[in-house]
Amino acid sequence: MKKKKNKLRPAIVSGLVVIIVSALCIACRIGRKPKPELVFTSIEAAEEWLGKHWNGYDKNNPYSLTMKMNLGDLSQENNNFLLLLAAIGRTQTYVSLYLEECTLGGTSVFTAYPAEEAGEGMDRVVSIRLPFAAKSVEADAQGRSPFYYFDNLKQINNSIYEYDPKGVIEIGDSAFSYFKTIERVSLPDAKSIGKEAFRGCEKLVSVGLWAVETIGDNAFSDCGSLKGFGFGYNPPVLGEEVFSGSTPSSLEFGRPKSRAGVYDTWLAANASKFKNNGNDVYFSGY
Repeated sequence: MKKKKNKLRPAIVSGLVVIIVSALCIACRIGRKPKPELVFTSIEAAEEWLGKHWNGYDKNNPYSLTMKMNLGDLSQENNNFLLLLAAIGRTQTYVSLYLEECTLGGTSVFTAYPAEEAGEGMDRVVSIRLPFAAKSVEADAQGRSPFYYFDNLKQINNSIYEYDPKGVIEIGDSAFSYFKTIERVSLPDAKSIGKEAFRGCEKLVSVGLWAVETIGDNAFSDCGSLKGFGFGYNPPVLGEEVFSGSTPSSLEFGRPKSRAGVYDTWLAANASKFKNNGNDVYFSGY
C-alpha cells in the first residue's frame, strides 16, 4: 500500500523558513548601531568628532552633520563655510551637511567662493540643506555655481518640509548650470528660477518647486535624465525653451480641484514646452 503524501508539509516548511529569515533580519536591524545625529556650534568641535571617525562611512552612507553657527558673509575674508569644508576635508569623512539653522553675516546671497581654500571637503559632501538665512543662490562672475566643484553632491534642498516659508526664494541665472552630479532638487519656497539655472544637469532626475512663479529661458534645458517635476498651486510663467533637450515624463501639480480650469488653460497654452523627442507627459494633481 502506497504511503499517502502530506501536501501540507512543504507549505509548513516554507512558512517556517520565511518566519526564521524575517526574525533574523529584525534581529540584525535591532542590533545594528545607528549613526549618531551630530549637532555642532563650532568648526573645531565638528572636526574633532569627525577626526575620531576617520573614513567612518563611504559616500553612500554619510554622517549627518548639523551645524548651528554663523557662516560669515561668504566673502574671501569672512567665510566660515570655506573653513568648515576644509575641516571636513582634513577628516576625509563623507557627510550630509545640514545648514538650515546657520546664519549669514550681512548677506542673504549664497554664492561662489575660491575653491582651493575649501580643499578636499567639497568632495566629501553628498547632500546639503541650505541655510534659511540664504534667500538667493547666485553664480559668480564666471557663471560658476556655488557648488561647481562638489564632485559627489547629489541632493540640494532647503528643508525637510515641503512648505516652509523660511527658505531660498530666488535661484539666479546659471546658478546650478552644468552641475554634473546633482540628482534631486527640492526648493519649496523658490519663487523665481533664472535663465539657464539648471541647464546641462545631466543626472538631474526630480525637481520640486512648489511656490515657483517664474521660470527663465532654458532653465532646465539639456537635463537628459529629468523625469519628475513638481509645481505648486499657481501655474508659473514660463520662458522660452525651458525644457529644450530634456524629457520630463511626469508633472505633478499641487492644485485644488477648484482651480482645475486655470491649470487646463495653462497646460494647453504651454503644451509644446513639455514635449520633447516625442515623449508624452502625464499630469497629476489633487
